[in-house]
Amino acid sequence: MPYTTIIKDNLWVIPDALPEPVCEYLIKHNETTMVFKPCTMNKVIDTNYRDSCEVHIEDHTLARMIWKFVKPYVHVQYQGRKLIGPHYKTFYLLRYGPGQQFHQHRDGHSTNSNGQKSFLTALIYLNSDCKGGETRTLMSPRHKLGLEIKTGADYFDAVPNMGTLVLMRHYLLHASMPMTKGIKYVLRFNILYENYGPWYAGGPTNKKFEGVGVNITAPDVPYVNNPIDDAWIKCEDECFQGRRKAPDVYW
Repeated sequence: MPYTTIIKDNLWVIPDALPEPVCEYLIKHNETTMVFKPCTMNKVIDTNYRDSCEVHIEDHTLARMIWKFVKPYVHVQYQGRKLIGPHYKTFYLLRYGPGQQFHQHRDGHSTNSNGQKSFLTALIYLNSDCKGGETRTLMSPRHKLGLEIKTGADYFDAVPNMGTLVLMRHYLLHASMPMTKGIKYVLRFNILYENYGPWYAGGPTNKKFEGVGVNITAPDVPYVNNPIDDAWIKCEDECFQGRRKAPDVYW
């Protein structure tokens, strides 16, 4: 199924990426054989900021099976870097009950033993029988942590729907909105690329902007430098190189 680009080169949504039987198995298997623990943030439990629970999926055979379904939707080259694959240490199944949420934050990079850095977060919703719990992503790199959002034009809500895959750049400011009914299950992990030099932005087409509803059908087209997205890159590079001391929270 083709991509839907929400923010060019930064946020994509792909419905029905993970088959229903796999979603159901992941929920049942982890609920019956694993113990969910409180989620941490920078290795600290802070239920005022994040009060959901999680299971660390350490079964690499299971993780590789999941990756087979996700890989067709991931760019094999991004800004000249080759795709490495999933970072298996970052596979977590998250569980949100009524009222639970994760306030505004940015995801942090992870690095494997070869020094290869993650660049994208993969989120997969495993069930639809719940309400609330949207993944709310702010639509501008200049948004500050804690900013009150007043209009729908300032953000995009990805609604939990079984099998839907969300791919997002780590630096995007986002939140898991409060659950109002039922339980939400979502799988998340990081995706690794080659690590060298500064990051640049670019896209698989020559369009200056691809808004909501624009489909990309060729995810393996190499990315090239595109100065239009410099605002995103400048924010990310300055933060992670220590030039900007932002008070933002990283997962």
